[in-house]
Order: sequence, then C-alpha cells, then structure tokens
Amino acid sequence: MFYVDVDNFKYINDTYSRETGDRVLCQLSNLLEKTTSKYDYVARWGGDEFVVIVPYTDEEGARALQRRLGSALFISLEEWKTLVYLSVGYAVCPDESTDLGELLRMADKRMYKQKFSQHND
Repeated sequence: MFYVDVDNFKYINDTYSRETGDRVLCQLSNLLEKTTSKYDYVARWGGDEFVVIVPYTDEEGARALQRRLGSALFISLEEWKTLVYLSVGYAVCPDESTDLGELLRMADKRMYKQKFSQHND
C-alpha cells in the first residue's frame, strides 16, 4: 500500500487557482494509473492525497515502486513555471500488519518522513 501526497498543493491552488489544482490532481491520477499495473488500485484518498494498493508486493518491490513513482510523478507545469513535488510512503501487508488502518498509518508516517527529509536537504 502506498500513500502519495502533493507537497506544494496549497501553493498551487493559492497561486494559480483551484481549477489549476484540479488539473494537477487529474494529471497525477492519470500518471499513477500509467505507472502502476492493471492489477493495482489507485484512489484519491482526500484533498491532495492518493492511496495505491499493490497486491502481492513485498518490501523490496514496494521500495522499487516507491522510487519509480517518485521519478515518474515529477510533474512539470511549464506554463506556470512551477513544479509539483510528491512524497510517497508505503507499508507492506502482511509483513508489517494485516490491519488496513495500521497500514495506512505506517504508509502515512513514511510519506511524512520522506516529505520532511526532502525539504530539509
């Protein structure tokens, strides 16, 4: 399971408009679907967050997909001269937990860890 968050979404909405923010979310949704397989599930979780469920993926596979998502989902908004930054966290079932709520919390925690490490480098 993956938790994906648009780091600078408020800035995009405030600077360019909510309509632009909606277009970014649509682009992100399309890119998530293209980056994952037909057996994976992509869902908007709320606001600027998405959950991706990747069945039958171990921790090594999760780390590989996290890197792939991170590089594939670097969306450039050329017309506004800004970039969309994403943070991605994951949790592995059943290795780390079988409880959906716990898996979401773990993925969310890793996503925030990545977000803050990216902005403090």
